[in-house]
Amino acid sequence: MEYFIIGLLVGSSLALTGSGGALLAIPLLIYFFNLPLKVANFFSLVIVSLGALIGVISDYENVKFKKSMVIVTGSLLGSYLSIGLKSELSDVVILGLFFLICFLSLYFVWRPRHPKDVFKDENVAIINQILIGVLLGVLTTLTGLGGGVLLLPIFISFFGMDDRHAVATSLATIFLSSIISFSIQIPYQAAYPNFSGIIFTIFGVLVANYLMKNLIKRMSKTKTIRVRKISYSLIVIYTLVSISMKEFL
Repeated sequence: MEYFIIGLLVGSSLALTGSGGALLAIPLLIYFFNLPLKVANFFSLVIVSLGALIGVISDYENVKFKKSMVIVTGSLLGSYLSIGLKSELSDVVILGLFFLICFLSLYFVWRPRHPKDVFKDENVAIINQILIGVLLGVLTTLTGLGGGVLLLPIFISFFGMDDRHAVATSLATIFLSSIISFSIQIPYQAAYPNFSGIIFTIFGVLVANYLMKNLIKRMSKTKTIRVRKISYSLIVIYTLVSISMKEFL
């Protein structure tokens, strides 16, 4: 039942905002199963990748696959370079990095958008896309975040995508980068998610994706953007509070 609840909440976050899946999965895994932070980070990659894949399948026509694949190429390099570093870092350092990413993502989500700040797709050099991917791979491996917390504002402001394409492309990139990071970390782990838990998680994600997609269709574009910002902010606040209480109290 716990895995179904996690899948339901993570699926809702990914379908509605295109990000925030790991922000929910990590504290929920710690709360329900009393996992250490690093183990929860690792487990969250499975849940987030499943949720992102289902989101991509349901919104396939809005994914910009070429941009996603270039970034994922860089992500593979970033994950490979940082895997050894993760075991050397303390939970306090990883937690600090986790908090920094959360605060940065909130800033990017609420920062006013001006036409001069938006680039066009063709103006973003391939090397810059790869560097974004390297950063994504490092952050995904060290913190367990799928990358949507930074990808969404990057796709909107840096690549000039509209919200629909940004969310769909973010999900595709999250899926691939999370799978890569999970696969690279397998030899270093002593515990793995169980099969029945994965099945219940998938079921929860499917239910959430269906409900959220129908909800979004009923809302105007302006209202959808506002709901996405507020929902994402609440997810970040919940995550920071719950992890802080677990780690420091």
